[in-house]
Amino acid sequence: MTDQLLALLTSYGLPALFFLVLISAVGFPLPVTLLLIASGSFVSQGEMELWHVLMIASAGAIVGDQLGYGFGRWAGPRLVHRITKRFGGREKIKRAEAFSTLWGSAGIFLSRWLVTPLGPWLNLTSGLSAYPWARFFFGMRWVKYCGLSCTSWWARLSATGFNTSLNCLAI
Repeated sequence: MTDQLLALLTSYGLPALFFLVLISAVGFPLPVTLLLIASGSFVSQGEMELWHVLMIASAGAIVGDQLGYGFGRWAGPRLVHRITKRFGGREKIKRAEAFSTLWGSAGIFLSRWLVTPLGPWLNLTSGLSAYPWARFFFGMRWVKYCGLSCTSWWARLSATGFNTSLNCLAI
């Protein structure tokens, strides 16, 4: 699968990066870290611009988080009811909703950027628990914190690819 994702990035560039980061932020397991490192390599070769990579990756993550929340908010309760009716696990859903309610914006922010694999699931449970969207979006100070966190995270990964590519060229 990694070969196909890298081929998408090579063929379609920034739009592919946006959609792959978005899909990953919604909750599908994709090797986005690898794609960002590859993007940094493309930046070092002049194929992409650093600021474009940073802004596109940040925008994809923010939009993906909002889609995950929206899915949890509007489609989640019916889907959870069907799944738990058939397979059980309602108590685990209740615990996840309680966690989301207890930690609120801080939990969402910290899980999204410090414990990245939990981020999409916390977005879904925030929607499921009917956590207010305005607090989900603005309470986290997305413009301030997510912009800085996303950009610094994407910059570190892209810089890794950039430096690796330069070192390979020097050899």
